[in-house]
Amino acid sequence: MTLHQKNNEGLNNQLIKSCVSNNYLYKFKKIKFYTSIDFIIFSIKYDYNLLLKILTEIMVKSSSPTFYKTPSSLVKVYNFTFNNRMYKIKYIHFFKGNYIWLRIDDPDALLLQHFSNLLHPIQHHVAMLECTVDFYGPNIHTLYSALKSKYVLSHSSRSKPLNLNYDDTEYAGNPRSTKSKALRLYKKEDDNGNIKYARLEIVYKRNWLKNKKIISIRDVLKMDCDTVYQPLKFKIFNHHRFIKNYVRRMEKGIFVCKANILEVLETIDKLTRMKNISSVDKFAKCFISYSCCETHLFETAFKALLTGKLFLNGKIFEMPSEFLFDDF
Repeated sequence: MTLHQKNNEGLNNQLIKSCVSNNYLYKFKKIKFYTSIDFIIFSIKYDYNLLLKILTEIMVKSSSPTFYKTPSSLVKVYNFTFNNRMYKIKYIHFFKGNYIWLRIDDPDALLLQHFSNLLHPIQHHVAMLECTVDFYGPNIHTLYSALKSKYVLSHSSRSKPLNLNYDDTEYAGNPRSTKSKALRLYKKEDDNGNIKYARLEIVYKRNWLKNKKIISIRDVLKMDCDTVYQPLKFKIFNHHRFIKNYVRRMEKGIFVCKANILEVLETIDKLTRMKNISSVDKFAKCFISYSCCETHLFETAFKALLTGKLFLNGKIFEMPSEFLFDDF
């Protein structure tokens, strides 16, 4: 069964299973595999009539387009109806090079299959694919801040972590300049300025798709979760940097022993009770402290973040509410 045949719940379970096997454990609330897709159609002379027929079908089923010109192209934006659903298609005809660029926003697998059938006889290739993951929850501000941390999220589009500033959008690899892939992290707020959800948007460009032998729309429909989300890593812990055989000195003079995870949690709990530290700092220190623990205890520790209770050696340790992914 291919990815596009699975529903969101199936995607969620598949991703969790995949990530746990790689010592990563995280959970998504909403997954969009096809946020938008760009593909280029080469209007070669011998199939030009067929190309016109395809484009005519798109235009007949569309509302009157809005259009504008640039020095190098003509751009038309259509509201395209297919299978009782409205899609937005951007049609760009470049004056030089004799090719057409189409962008479809938020397509589903049925529409992509339709275009795959239409374009099968015509030379075309996928130029860009965007996939998004949305995170929800009452503590989403804490999670969003944690995602920006170098201790939590990494991406292979560049060696450095996401910038630790507080702009609305964070980049790991600029989608405009990279020829391979990029990552966007940004927040969506309500009218009161509260974060509704955090979104990770993975952008795959032509070089990456070509290296993965993803050329046509038909190839896109065969992609699976491991291919799409492989560059996305949640570095909750890291063997080489954090797991040491000695007591590690943390920020502000905190000492944490790696041998006993219960001692780690008790140390954090005592510290946060003694000092007025924000929940974001608590969250970061909690993850950093887990990084110093034995690897086989990691999943137990992270489940404690999800459930609020840690069961260890017959004892139940209640996690402070600031550490939890409520309703996650």
